[in-house]
Amino acid sequence: MSVLLYARVSTGEQAERDLSIPAQLHALRRRATDERWPIAGEYQDVGSGKTLRGRTGLLSLLRHASSDRTVDVLLVHRVDRLARNIYGYLTLKGKLRRVGVRIVSLVEGFDDNPMGEFLEHIMAAHAEFYSANLGLEIRKGIDESLRRGRWARAVPVGYLKERGRVLIDPARSPMMREAFERFATGTVPTTTLSDELHRKGLVSRTGKRVTATGLCRLLKNPFYAGIMRVRGIEHDGTHPALVSREVFARVQEVFRQKDSGGRTRIRLEHLLSGKVRCPSCGKNLIPERHVKPSGRVYSYYRCHWAGSTCRYLTAAEPLETEVVRQVRDLRLAERAAPILRRQLREEMRRETARQAEQVRALRAGRRGLDVQYRQLVMRMANELVSIGAYEKEFTDIHQAMRACESRLRAVKVDGEETRGTQALLEIAENCEAWLASPDPVLRRRAVDGVVECIEIVGGSPEIIVRPAWRELRGQTVDAPAVAVPVDRT
Repeated sequence: MSVLLYARVSTGEQAERDLSIPAQLHALRRRATDERWPIAGEYQDVGSGKTLRGRTGLLSLLRHASSDRTVDVLLVHRVDRLARNIYGYLTLKGKLRRVGVRIVSLVEGFDDNPMGEFLEHIMAAHAEFYSANLGLEIRKGIDESLRRGRWARAVPVGYLKERGRVLIDPARSPMMREAFERFATGTVPTTTLSDELHRKGLVSRTGKRVTATGLCRLLKNPFYAGIMRVRGIEHDGTHPALVSREVFARVQEVFRQKDSGGRTRIRLEHLLSGKVRCPSCGKNLIPERHVKPSGRVYSYYRCHWAGSTCRYLTAAEPLETEVVRQVRDLRLAERAAPILRRQLREEMRRETARQAEQVRALRAGRRGLDVQYRQLVMRMANELVSIGAYEKEFTDIHQAMRACESRLRAVKVDGEETRGTQALLEIAENCEAWLASPDPVLRRRAVDGVVECIEIVGGSPEIIVRPAWRELRGQTVDAPAVAVPVDRT
């Protein structure tokens, strides 16, 4: 008669700090000595107990037990060292039983009788529940840290993390700030920006070059504006912002303005690109910009689609000036904003009531899942359900628990019902200032937010406002149709 010893920890950090494996093996050796069991081998793993993948120590132990007929005991500190789910534990137990090896737990100390087997199944099920519930609790803790503005993950380029605190990197933060400010102008592509920053010494956390694709990801990361986004949910952070939220919003607007060909510059230089319809064929007019030898610049909107005989042409400056005047004449801040504020207050009241009802229903469902799980464990312990059926039911219950927790987190920050009204209110309150701004990104944002398209009727432009504003037309918005001379060839 001989014994095999097995020890496991979940993380490499625990193994490096000698938190568990040496202590487990020491206790196991002492038990084997007390029982006068010769030790045939010692095996250990660093990894999760949810699966056999990557657990080379356990696989070697199984091969040893199959080939050495003198081994009849596997000694472990606790049953959860073998597996963190009852299906995996019973599978391992069945394999060992077929070669004449029984499992002995140092801590639980099960007797070799029906009652001992019953308790063994209870402890294996408890280990599975503990593992599943621990994941949910850890996620709750992370979400609570986020709500308090604490960041528990790796920080992006331009930041440092020391003793849990997020600090600005004095070496790389100026280059990242420059990247945001230059890209916000809409005139510098990410490829050029990436090359220039690389020459200045900007590298990633691993010391590699920040490519154009990587730079795009960084420029879209709200962490730089003091916002923490995890799984699509945003929280205000306590870390220092590298750029203002206004600059970050302008950068996102530049990304939004990009078409499939990446022609950001021409879209920003021409305020109405993609908006003006040809009066002859109905297609969108294409913006053009010509520089004469004298240095004078001429901008047009022209219809010259492939295969079309239409050659409609109109000067850009008078057309854009008239459209801006018509948008200003809507007086959204005076007419639409008060109504939108009232709508927003009403929607927020409905949203609050809806969220409260959803939270009550989800919490009740979560309690019901806990009851189902306890009942499943008892049925398994009493051998009233097969291993296959248990695995399927446990998977379904665990997935339902995770979905319930995820929906509970999302429902508190959803705000889906109010987002449309909030966006309209922002446009109504800021439209005038955006149109007066020299920033082409803000001017384009104002036009995009209000104008759906522009039709040329009798040589004069008429703006067609977006459907959301047309719904308010009777109360607030009346789009004027004022003629402006245009050139046509």
